[in-house]
Amino acid sequence: MAVSAGVDSIEHGYYMTIKQLERMRAKGIAWVPTVAPIGNLIKYPTDRYSSREIETLKRILEVHLAKIGEAYRLKVRLGVGTDAGAYQVPHAESLFDELAWLVQAGIPKLEVHRMAIQENARLLGDPELGRLDVGTPMNLLQLVSDLADAG
Repeated sequence: MAVSAGVDSIEHGYYMTIKQLERMRAKGIAWVPTVAPIGNLIKYPTDRYSSREIETLKRILEVHLAKIGEAYRLKVRLGVGTDAGAYQVPHAESLFDELAWLVQAGIPKLEVHRMAIQENARLLGDPELGRLDVGTPMNLLQLVSDLADAG
């Protein structure tokens, strides 16, 4: 229904079909698959889920990663999002988890980084935000790893 309605992007999108991905490609609709909400439950195990639930999550993850790889091969627009703040999806560091999940889905690492920067900027409606050319001025907050280095 979302594709027929002409949305700009679909977030999460577990259980995508090839037909849906092909329709998304045809309409230029981006997919932000957000793997971390399920993937991180397996990557960072706790006692919260039974072994049966973990096996179910593993199957869901495996299918989701396969569909992401297929979407990449079909040239569906892909963005990077984490659903930060969800259980086992901490703010900031979950971005690195998400990047790793997309690489595990079969997308080359450099392409995953391009998606996180340039495609996400396009999704926000401002492709200039995604420019990383030498000499491009910073117009957003620049983060540093140590506040002492900022002074």
